[in-house]
Amino acid sequence: MTRNQFMPLAVAAFLACSGAMLRAEVTLPKVFGDHMVLQRDMPVPVWGWAEKAKQVTVTFAGQEKRAVADENGKWRVTLDPMKACKEPRELTVSAGNTVVFKDVAVGEVWLCSGQSNMQMLLGSVKGFDFRAEVKATPSLVIRHLKIPWRGSCIPCDDASNLAWTERSPDTTATGYFFARELARELDVPVGLINATWGGTPIEPWTAPSGFEAVAELRDIIPQYAVWDMPTSTTPRGRTSTTGKACPRRRFGRTMGWLEPAAGDRSQKALGSNSQIASDVLCVKMRVDGGI
Repeated sequence: MTRNQFMPLAVAAFLACSGAMLRAEVTLPKVFGDHMVLQRDMPVPVWGWAEKAKQVTVTFAGQEKRAVADENGKWRVTLDPMKACKEPRELTVSAGNTVVFKDVAVGEVWLCSGQSNMQMLLGSVKGFDFRAEVKATPSLVIRHLKIPWRGSCIPCDDASNLAWTERSPDTTATGYFFARELARELDVPVGLINATWGGTPIEPWTAPSGFEAVAELRDIIPQYAVWDMPTSTTPRGRTSTTGKACPRRRFGRTMGWLEPAAGDRSQKALGSNSQIASDVLCVKMRVDGGI
């Protein structure tokens, strides 16, 4: 065997072994990270992946919970409700290897979603002095997690480029002022999950079950299979990108959602039933069970 013939085989063998090693290690979705905030006074789920049948141990705030990875390598534990705590603590996950998340607080966790009004950053607020703000409110613990733009026709188990950060000029402005009031009034840490996308209509944010609840909108459900989501640089769908579950189609314009009356259809259909409108169109702000 020549050297040129050997190299591809060696690389393939290395990649195969590396893949097996990665699957054997315990991992968690990137929504878990240093500086995160867990929801107070409610059960907190912690989940991830590990080698099949592997026992996973999660330790935090004096609690130790165990689970066994199922046949698909998935595992989940639930931490008991905890009181708010600003003290930085470590959350440890072990299953052969060990993953440690540092500076974890317990407090209020809120989801900030919507279009450009919620997307606007603190650093864009005219006349707002961020340095002076931090200097004047040193005791406030406010953390921020920005969900990156990524279109998908199916729910995703994980996302890339996620990191919890301390408050900064890159924090959602509307979310920050809301969090500041909560932190002042309740004296607890506040975590903001920023899932905003300027210019998007309501339909891509709605699950099929939401359309199913409204007779006038049920014809939208079959179209889920052919929707294509916009790229991170084209939130209004002017170009297309293809995922495994989505044949190449122009998102938005194909469905007519970029027309002036596009959002009116859902609004008019739901307007006669305020309870359904609340369930279908409104993102529940408080994140049940933590992040």
